[in-house]
Amino acid sequence: MATMNELYPSKYLSAPDLNGKKVTVTIDHVQVEDFDDHGRVIKKPVVYFKNAVKGLVCNKTNFAAIVLITGKPNSDDWTGARITLVATMVSFNGKMTESIRVEKPEERGGGAPTAPVPVSPVPPPADALDLDDEIPF
Repeated sequence: MATMNELYPSKYLSAPDLNGKKVTVTIDHVQVEDFDDHGRVIKKPVVYFKNAVKGLVCNKTNFAAIVLITGKPNSDDWTGARITLVATMVSFNGKMTESIRVEKPEERGGGAPTAPVPVSPVPPPADALDLDDEIPF
């Protein structure tokens, strides 16, 4: 049987689209779109990504995170910025629900990869080998 996400696909990204993985994306553009909120039209920013079909409806929390990551308060200036999307549980209207949050991406390797430093065992000091110490209690 199919999942709800497969039977009722959304135009916008949702947590199940991430398949439990952190996904690093590059912002293509941000567009303000109209949404129906119980008969009232409201405007929300939608962040679209390079090489992706769906956009992320951007709430205040994610907007603020992108501002911190990019250092740019105007969403028109986010083009080309890299962010990481991660599915997480959040409280919404008093209920826990899965949502997408934005994180700063891990740094790309900027130079030659560093090999781990080999660790050689260090022998304990000679007095540490004496296990016949009296315990004072």
